[in-house]
Amino acid sequence: MANPFSQDFPAAAQISPQTINAAGSATSAYVSFVDGDEICATAIAGTITGSTVAVSFLQATDSSGTNAKALTAGGFASKTFAATDDDTTLELIGGVHSLLDVANSFAYVALKIAVTGGTSAIMCGVVRKGPSSYRS
Repeated sequence: MANPFSQDFPAAAQISPQTINAAGSATSAYVSFVDGDEICATAIAGTITGSTVAVSFLQATDSSGTNAKALTAGGFASKTFAATDDDTTLELIGGVHSLLDVANSFAYVALKIAVTGGTSAIMCGVVRKGPSSYRS
């Protein structure tokens, strides 16, 4: 019997529940992805006050976020919550190590939640890392 998802994909970083004001953002810690095959994230919206919320992965060359840039390979553009998506969960699933810009030493990943327009959003998120064999 396969292990539960939470055991195969333990939490590696998080964005604690918080209010993110318009034009603001929150970013999780950067997680080493050198030894991980797959990464996924969950973002949860509480109350969104007239804002749009973008959820995306960033990649960097170290755990401090040096040279951070968006992870867009393989269709990993940001996903959004609309102003009407209160109490909603959004999943970003299936980021494999090969999508990182490893040729330029990008081996760390973080979750970013950014708020535009409106007033604010109450948000949180978690990054999980585990083996690609989970899908087998």
